[in-house]
Amino acid sequence: MLGFLSAPGADSGSGDRPQLLADGAARDNVGMDAAEDPVAVVACLLDEPWDGRWNSLEVAGVDLVSIYTRMEGCTYTWITNGGSLHERGMATVRFISDEIERVLPELAEHDSVHVWHRLHRMAQLMVDHNNAPVEASS
Repeated sequence: MLGFLSAPGADSGSGDRPQLLADGAARDNVGMDAAEDPVAVVACLLDEPWDGRWNSLEVAGVDLVSIYTRMEGCTYTWITNGGSLHERGMATVRFISDEIERVLPELAEHDSVHVWHRLHRMAQLMVDHNNAPVEASS
């Protein structure tokens, strides 16, 4: 799992990492609102352990293991690149967001609905705040 990630410049072992609050806002330990830094918010949202019950979870024809795995890969790259992901990766994130929207109404409470809402929020933040990489010209 990628739950070890923290926002660029944050020391995950020192307690400087933003904390996700019940209202969905992220704040660091000195009260600074991390909503101004989408990378920090997404890094905070990423911290969720894998639940083995999801290994065979398919809802509305969507393999949620695949969705989760692909989203984590895109998220890891986006965070590592300081909030930047190439267009192919962003197309994947938009696809995942659409798939999650299609699946959410079909999930039962025991399917850990909060996890899929969290992934959807991560995808939305990434789409809304992506800094497209500058292509090198030759």
